[in-house]
Amino acid sequence: MRIGIDVGGTFADGIIIDKDQITDGIKKPASGDLSDSVLSVLDAFPSRKVTKADHLCISTTLITNLFANQLFDPIGAALLSGPGRDLHSLPLAFPWISIDAYADVTGNCHGSINPKIIRFKIKELLKNNIQGIAVVSKFSGRNSTLETKTAEIVRNEFPGIQLICGNNVWGGLNFPKRIAAACCTLAARNFVKRFFCHLKTAIVSRGIRCPLSLLKADGGLMPLEEVYQHPLETILSGPAASAMGCVALTEIGVSAAFVDIGGSTCDIGLMLNSEPLISTRGVRLLNMPLPLRAFAMVSLGIGGNSPVVLKNGVPILSANKITDPNLLEYSTPTLTAAARVLELHNKGSHENAVNSFKNLAEKLTLSEYEIARMAVSYFQRQITDSLHCIQSLWLQEPAYRIWELHQKTKQIPQDLIVLGAGGQLLANLLKPLCNGSVTVPADGDMANAIGAALARHTFSVTLRADTLKKEVVILEDNLRRPIKDPRSFKLPQARELAFDIGSQRGKNYGIDPEHLDLEEVYGEQFNRIRYGLDSQRIIEIRLVRKSGIQYDHAV
Repeated sequence: MRIGIDVGGTFADGIIIDKDQITDGIKKPASGDLSDSVLSVLDAFPSRKVTKADHLCISTTLITNLFANQLFDPIGAALLSGPGRDLHSLPLAFPWISIDAYADVTGNCHGSINPKIIRFKIKELLKNNIQGIAVVSKFSGRNSTLETKTAEIVRNEFPGIQLICGNNVWGGLNFPKRIAAACCTLAARNFVKRFFCHLKTAIVSRGIRCPLSLLKADGGLMPLEEVYQHPLETILSGPAASAMGCVALTEIGVSAAFVDIGGSTCDIGLMLNSEPLISTRGVRLLNMPLPLRAFAMVSLGIGGNSPVVLKNGVPILSANKITDPNLLEYSTPTLTAAARVLELHNKGSHENAVNSFKNLAEKLTLSEYEIARMAVSYFQRQITDSLHCIQSLWLQEPAYRIWELHQKTKQIPQDLIVLGAGGQLLANLLKPLCNGSVTVPADGDMANAIGAALARHTFSVTLRADTLKKEVVILEDNLRRPIKDPRSFKLPQARELAFDIGSQRGKNYGIDPEHLDLEEVYGEQFNRIRYGLDSQRIIEIRLVRKSGIQYDHAV
């Protein structure tokens, strides 16, 4: 028995799935506090079922809201960048200092760590009233010595300052992404720890002893215990829940665009052969690039409950949401009310919907029907523009190009799947925008909670081996292992080791080995020749367990 809870801007949805069947569904108005929203859903379920659950997964916008509302801890960065790119050209959202030492691409260190200079520069950085410092060096995934030494000096000289090293967050190649990942992780983790400790205590007090997870940006599960170390993985949890709900509610092999219409937002994505498209461009936070695996989706700040307002004398939809849960009484002009005026759905009083536009109609000396039509047209233009925008991005994604070759066509999938609380009411608004069919799945209004309940664990294993250093590094965890026989260690041996590590990680998550489904997405061996001999091999392999739906017979 699995429980999925999705906390959106307007509603908190909960679902219980037992033996691949939905047994209970709850929809509650979302409060301003995530914990209260989650607990209100759990308390609405029969306690005898909740306490027997095998797993509980939550989809939330907690991390997104943390940064959007500037609630994160004030932190700074100490960057060991060396020559090359000017740090002032990077979109850094935090105060920083530069230290004249660095590691190069081979892992060799250049420059020295001077404690007096570091002490002086850190004092200058602390004038920004920061609570923590991210220490990040170029190529620290190849050699973290400089980061470690700098952090030790700062820890000894300034014991009250929280520290994080870039290689402990992400050891891949890309200095700006490592800076962003380290800084944002440090800024978020105290808040995350306080929040989820409180939430877990409240859940356990209700007799729930099952594993707790959050949904990640790639549609996979992350155990609650790991969120403190990797809080950024959950940043696009809401859109990911939409994508996984779409997979769960459609037949296997479907290729289509999907739109999740919520109360205050719309999420738009693409699914190819039942797999939501992954973005190769990653994610940006505070305008900084993050090394996250995430679905390629676009979010709009308007939804079914968005109020209709005037801007320069023209009716538009405002991003300000309405908190009134009785929205079908139509006391306020909204997108849903506009659709009711035009009889595009039959929920609620048509007379009340018309009357809600009376004041706007008087201001513009137009009829209520004309105002409603203009509001609907505004929504349709926003959706059309977003579809065109992401379609142009989709065409550049490798996964789409492969699908295109298999289909022997250059067309984007023409069918549209409509999900969300506003999906059933507003699907008719989208039919004129689509050349294919428009489908509203049964239980589509609970798609996000269903997606959270049925999501499975995802993880990656990125192995980097250097035979000259006689060392293997697993970049996700910064784990290091010695190479016993460097001469015979080549790509096949590295691949075998990577799959062994991936299998062990799967066991730690309780994944049935028959359903591990590890896929190699990258594998390369670089040979360095000296004096005509193969003196060094640098090998890198990346394995991924992709997102998918978890049924009772397949973990």
